[in-house]
Amino acid sequence: MKASAIKMLEQRTGKHTINITNVKMKPEVSIGLPADKILEMVVEENEDLIIMGTTGLTGVSKIKALGSVARNVSERARCPVMLVR
Repeated sequence: MKASAIKMLEQRTGKHTINITNVKMKPEVSIGLPADKILEMVVEENEDLIIMGTTGLTGVSKIKALGSVARNVSERARCPVMLVR
């Protein structure tokens, strides 16, 4: 299953290129709690910025999203986090 996920990510990221100095995009498949794995990788790779998607909930729906990965990462990260909706 992990090999299949890596292949799918490589196919999708191969379609997108980033031509900005010092910006990299690397497909990575990890097993564990998503927020913990993202934060571990940021420390290991000494990253300066996290950019990640969010569901963009508003109003009462935000209360239901308290355990979301994006929120968890944004609250615990030691570097800036840009949430994209």
